[in-house]
Amino acid sequence: MLWTKEHLYTLIPTFIIEIILSIILGKALKNKSDKVKMIPITVVTVILLVLEVLKQLNGIINGYDLYRLPFHFCSLFLYFLPLASFYYGKYKNEARILASTISTCLFLFMVVYPNLIYSGDAIKSAINYIKGDGGSFIDFHSVLFHTLALFEFFLFSALDVCKLESKKDLKLILIAFIIYCVIVGPLSQIIKTNFNNFYHSNVPPIEDIRLNLLSKISWPAQLIYVSIISVGTVLVPIGAYFIMKGSKKLYSKII
Repeated sequence: MLWTKEHLYTLIPTFIIEIILSIILGKALKNKSDKVKMIPITVVTVILLVLEVLKQLNGIINGYDLYRLPFHFCSLFLYFLPLASFYYGKYKNEARILASTISTCLFLFMVVYPNLIYSGDAIKSAINYIKGDGGSFIDFHSVLFHTLALFEFFLFSALDVCKLESKKDLKLILIAFIIYCVIVGPLSQIIKTNFNNFYHSNVPPIEDIRLNLLSKISWPAQLIYVSIISVGTVLVPIGAYFIMKGSKKLYSKII
């Protein structure tokens, strides 16, 4: 199931609120300096970092598992966003391109397949956690983290804080995400932890194919699987880049 009823009830209002807020901020900061325009992005980035620290502390206190390590695809927010928010050197535009690209990737998944990011049960658990009626801090963290990270997509689109040059940008994106795959793909196999679906698939039909191949040709099947996931991990950001370009153009007409 791509969407659950819980996603329907929570994500659609989230999209509406974040779009409205981003338009308001875009209009209010349109003629401000670059540093002022970056304030909303930086504020959200700091909150995301605090949430990650709380998640790690929660694991240390209550029992740590390797799945908490920040090597997931969405963990790239923890690397790209601080660079985009706090680095003002020669390559600041490149940092912002990567940050806006990973934000757009999340937007794409949240539109097409939000159940892959977090489940409907996670939403219910997060709500119960807020109410103090049980629930899980990890579910609360996942829902809130991705909701705020999604907002970064709309902010980057509205605030016009990075300049796009397709040929140069696509080369940057290609290199960055290949590096991610080269590091995290093998790491997932070594420590047997499912970062970015590199170890096994959270999509049942794909997992059935992987297991079927493993039973027939053993370890080469896993190598083929990781290679396919790697190709997808590189292609999605490339596609997201063009969505980002379109989104920026749309916002420019509105703002």
